[in-house]
Amino acid sequence: MSHWTPVAPWKFIEGTAQKITTSGVSASSTAVGSETRAIMVVVTTDSHIRITTAGSAATTSDMLVKSAWPPIVLGCSPGSIVSVIEDASAGSLYMQELTH
Repeated sequence: MSHWTPVAPWKFIEGTAQKITTSGVSASSTAVGSETRAIMVVVTTDSHIRITTAGSAATTSDMLVKSAWPPIVLGCSPGSIVSVIEDASAGSLYMQELTH
């Protein structure tokens, strides 16, 4: 009998959810914690996001996340900052820090 293990068995880090309001100007999260290895992201309007440890601003050239998509999991490093900017209209980005 073969055994199957999920590629990424993530678990939520309690108390680490963040909401970032999107607009025509880049907005940023607070830095993620020392145990964080990934984030789960969902947006209410199409948005561009950037994940860096330098906290640089998101631009409309960064990765597009569509509001029609289900939540996505993106890898990150401890201390990373998520920056977001709207694609066409204001909304919100919700993120949850994850660990193994």
